[in-house]
Amino acid sequence: KESRCQWTNDCDATLVRTLLACKEQGLQSDSGWKPVVWTQCAEALKDTPGPVKTAEKCQ
Repeated sequence: KESRCQWTNDCDATLVRTLLACKEQGLQSDSGWKPVVWTQCAEALKDTPGPVKTAEKCQ
């Protein structure tokens, strides 16, 4: 069984900052975020507490 991610206020802030940066880079379409965005979010969150936050868990 996988461990559940721990989301803190800092994690939320990092995720929002990353999504805003990706939006400014044009990585959002009418139907949602491009797949690379979730990889960038996971990379931004790699040093946060708890289990690894994968691209899939960031969605």
